[in-house]
Amino acid sequence: MSDLPSLLLFFVAAATSNPAVNPAPARAQAVVDMPALSAEFRRLDADGDGYISHAEALLEPEVLRTFRRADRNKDGRLDAEEYATSVMLSRAERPRESFRARFAAAP
Repeated sequence: MSDLPSLLLFFVAAATSNPAVNPAPARAQAVVDMPALSAEFRRLDADGDGYISHAEALLEPEVLRTFRRADRNKDGRLDAEEYATSVMLSRAERPRESFRARFAAAP
């Protein structure tokens, strides 16, 4: 009975590191629920159809840069969850880009 907590932790760790388990949509949904992100989505959705088209994404370079990767269903537009994925990709890549720029400029 004393091994039960260790066994439980093992299975939780195994499940979270399994590529078949995709926790990204839950994180993306949590980001979409933030009022600031929802307001930004509405601002970019100029025609109010509930999607950000490629043309609308031209207004925001960070979204444009991650547009193709965030468009999971490849319909050429981002819904709120895909937009949240785009924002997360952009935030995740930002430190690496500044790191590269800092060392590229070094003599």
